[in-house]
Amino acid sequence: MGYEAQRLLLDHEYDCSDAEIVVEGNTVGVNRCILASRSQFFQDLFRKGSDDAKKEGKPRYLMSELVPNGRVGYEAFKVFLNYLYTGKLNPSPVEVSTCVDDRCPHDACGPAISYAVELMYASSTFQMKELVQLVQHHLSNFVEKALVEDVIPILVAAFHCQLDQLLSHCIQMVARSDLDNVAIEKELPHKVSNDIKLIRPKPQEMEPVEDERIRSIHKALDSDDVELVGLLLKESGITLDEAYALHYAVAYCDPKVVKEVLGLGKANPNLCNSRGHTALHVAARRKLPAVLVPLLKWGASASETTSNGQTPVAICRRLTRPKDFWENTQQGQESNNDRLCIDLLEREMQRNSISGNMSIISKEIADDLHVRLDYLENRVAFARLLFPAEAKLAMEMADAHSTSAYTGLTASRGSSGNLREVDLNETPSGRTKRLQAKMQALLNTVKMGRRFFPNCSEVLDKFLEDELDMPDFILEKGTPEEQRIKRMRSHILVSNMLARMNIFNRSMDNVNELSLSFSSSSYLSNGSSSNHVSASSSASSQPAPSIEHYLSLRKLSDNLERLLLDHEYDYSDAEIVVEGNTVGVNRCILASRSQFFQDLFRKGSDDAKKEGKPRYLMSELVPNGKVGYEAFKVFLNYLYTGKLNPSPVEVSTCVDGRCPHDACGPAISYAVELMYASSTFQMKELVQLVQHCLSNFVEKALVEDVIPILVAAFHCQLDQLLSHCIQMVASSDLDIMAIEKELPHKVSNDIKLIRPKPQEMEPVEDKRIRSIHKALDSDDVELVGLLLKESGITLDEAYALHYAVAYCDPKVVKEVLGLGKANPNLCNSRGHTALHVAARRKLPAVLVPLLKWGASASETTSNGQTPVAICRRLTRPKDFCENTQRGQESNKDRLCIDLLEREMQRNSISGNMSIISKEIADDLHMRLDYLEDRVAFARLLFPAEAKLAMEMADAHSTSVYTGLTASRGSSGNLREVDLNETPSGRTKRLQTKMQALLNTVKIGRHFFPNCSEVLDKFLEDELDMPDFILEKGTTEEQRIKRMRFLELKEDVQQAFYKDIAEQNRSALSFSSSYCESRQQSRKDQTNQWFILTVWQHEFLNM
Repeated sequence: MGYEAQRLLLDHEYDCSDAEIVVEGNTVGVNRCILASRSQFFQDLFRKGSDDAKKEGKPRYLMSELVPNGRVGYEAFKVFLNYLYTGKLNPSPVEVSTCVDDRCPHDACGPAISYAVELMYASSTFQMKELVQLVQHHLSNFVEKALVEDVIPILVAAFHCQLDQLLSHCIQMVARSDLDNVAIEKELPHKVSNDIKLIRPKPQEMEPVEDERIRSIHKALDSDDVELVGLLLKESGITLDEAYALHYAVAYCDPKVVKEVLGLGKANPNLCNSRGHTALHVAARRKLPAVLVPLLKWGASASETTSNGQTPVAICRRLTRPKDFWENTQQGQESNNDRLCIDLLEREMQRNSISGNMSIISKEIADDLHVRLDYLENRVAFARLLFPAEAKLAMEMADAHSTSAYTGLTASRGSSGNLREVDLNETPSGRTKRLQAKMQALLNTVKMGRRFFPNCSEVLDKFLEDELDMPDFILEKGTPEEQRIKRMRSHILVSNMLARMNIFNRSMDNVNELSLSFSSSSYLSNGSSSNHVSASSSASSQPAPSIEHYLSLRKLSDNLERLLLDHEYDYSDAEIVVEGNTVGVNRCILASRSQFFQDLFRKGSDDAKKEGKPRYLMSELVPNGKVGYEAFKVFLNYLYTGKLNPSPVEVSTCVDGRCPHDACGPAISYAVELMYASSTFQMKELVQLVQHCLSNFVEKALVEDVIPILVAAFHCQLDQLLSHCIQMVASSDLDIMAIEKELPHKVSNDIKLIRPKPQEMEPVEDKRIRSIHKALDSDDVELVGLLLKESGITLDEAYALHYAVAYCDPKVVKEVLGLGKANPNLCNSRGHTALHVAARRKLPAVLVPLLKWGASASETTSNGQTPVAICRRLTRPKDFCENTQRGQESNKDRLCIDLLEREMQRNSISGNMSIISKEIADDLHMRLDYLEDRVAFARLLFPAEAKLAMEMADAHSTSVYTGLTASRGSSGNLREVDLNETPSGRTKRLQTKMQALLNTVKIGRHFFPNCSEVLDKFLEDELDMPDFILEKGTTEEQRIKRMRFLELKEDVQQAFYKDIAEQNRSALSFSSSYCESRQQSRKDQTNQWFILTVWQHEFLNM
């Protein structure tokens, strides 16, 4: 999982970032969902947004604003970000966590400490406690080994990050050191410096007056006022060396102040302070060429060593990262300060006195001032063009900027560059003086360049020595031939320059080799970086995962799981609709984990162009199969967390208390849905896991339940599982008609080829049976009757009822039964009656006609299963317990089980079966009033049961539903006369209507006795009222009706709980706690429904 999440950072194809963080000028795309789930800091940050968040595009954040008290570099942030995404801490990047000193073990050098401090600022600011502890342990190891100057950044980080233990350790280290108080006051927070002064040994006391004067000199240097420094020296009698003014200026002041202090001529550049450091040692820590060059010019020795034997160049190397040393080494761009400082110091140490003639200009041109100026200007111009940083330093030391010495190559852009042009307002002596001052500045610039940058000077000498016969070396000037020659010479210059760089790089081979041997595999948890391995080997061999690594992965998994479970962490940027439920997803995670989603999100969706989140339908994503809501949630959790949750009980078990749930219908259906998701969305490791589970199911399941596994194996191209299923089906007694109807054509042919040949049927007879089945497929029962007459085959011989029950519309089943020629209790070759087959379809509209026509609910199959057992083993708890509150349509799964169980348990009903009492038998209108109200109440309170009863009684065609709804548009008074209707016609119409209502009530009593009992009790006392509309009648009648309605509420509740008690005796497979919660939910829903019903009655009659 970590590797796949890492794609979001490393592979631009997986860039689904929705925010940006700018670090050291680099824009890093991030995914808010991941950062917010892992860090409370980012959760709060993204919740309130940023200033740019209101603008179009991604919100952008600056690292300098996110971490105001410290610095987090680009490489450190990338490692930290990788930890957030993957849960593993990558090795420290060699280019920023080591130095360029080949003798350094890199266990406490400047870059190693700086990198760890940056990682600490990131971990502390972004509230990753486990990473803070890891880095804190690493920094504590550094404190014991590092120079005291390098402990300072650790101490400052510990102070800002409130790491008390580490802070105390650093304070003790600094207090015991010889670091002077000035450095402590300048570089540490005021509170920390005071604490150090309190606990460190008292130094030899200095006269208060003298100390005050030295501090005054330092303050003057801080304000860049060297003139004031001179006055203070005269007044106080203190020398620059006694105040260590040069050391102070080099450490804390602007480079121009250093130059001015040296210009006073009173500072010894090689003076050592109390720690044995010269000003050049101090300057080496700042790594500013503009500070080093003045010191070297004024005679500072580059070979002096500190008390621990360090030269300035060694100090500079131990503070320089390979990244900085090798940055911008190509010519034509300004050299980086780090490399330039090392170059300056090394050349100064290696420089020999230059022998021979130091004349810069050859004798042939010594007499011509203008030619000399042409030469010098072009030389400096080329130097600035090719070696900008070196030329800039040389010109600063020679004060050449003030003389406008840079003409040369740029003259062609705006002027002729001809120095012989005369200014009529300038006197000859003034002109000569101006040109001589200019030439002197150029000569000094070239002299500085020869001293500090001899390689650059050598290249320029070789290039310019043959060009003196030209009036100017401007490429666009002169004849075409001269321009051609100058361009050719320019190309030669480039070649010489590259050759020079090759020589220099060969001289630095030791550094290059060093960069390949840097430690690249030390996790911060090791507390050491003593393991030195090559870069190539580190790429192929990773350290064995530690317990910390596993714990961090677990935390990553738990953090990402928040995105699915906690609405506070909803950063979804796309939606997938599954079974009517909208599931928010994070495209970055899905794309990094699945190539399917990567391709899907890259091309977008039809809704992606609209405003808001793009929306995808699961039915379109998985066209060959079904993926349910629960299965998709488990799959999604696996994508986010890398762990597979247990199968949800409510969809992976059945409601048969005797079932072990190791191969029942819901268990198989859930696994098949998970397989479709895993295969379609290309999660190979999950496919293998689910395939193994399905293979186990094949050995235990009924052959009918193997069919969906076989179909899934076919569509998901699981050859091994497909072969297993085919062998299972081929060796079973499943009839060939089911194989042809339910399996893909290719698979059914394969099964026919390998299964044993059945007893041959006459081709003519087989063809006639198939014709009957085709007629049933086309819903043409009339054609079935004709085919039966022509062929001489009976419905039972063709198993037409079994076929219709299995594959046809419920109305076809009803019509086939209506032919009166089918035995509803006939068993097919597998010992199944039509009711067993109907139990697998779980359609009440199929079950009720069979039961009405005498199908036995107690018949068993060859393996001892009753229809209700089959139905229970195919029903999930989720479906069984859904919509159990009254007033809403009952779900079909529960209704089927209820029908079959009642049919098995039903005893013959004794006593008077008359539907209407004797008191109202003589009044047709009153009978109709009663029946209509009864059916109306049944439809209102028990909609699914009433609908089935009315369908079986053909009551829909008689417009029987008047009752309670009559008040919406008519009086509901059946005695109103239609003047166009004859008395006999009216009587006939009402009798037909009453017969349909009678049949409806009769069927209701037969299949739903509890519902009928409640309606009987409610209606028996209301016959003296013309209608049971709550708002009709006198005030007393309305009061009585409302009271009776409340009694009805109590009666329905009791009947409802009676149903539940009967169902609970069937021992559902899920846990008792689950049942209790569902029952409490049903109770609450029932109460809510009754309140709604009362309001509905009152509203309808207002």
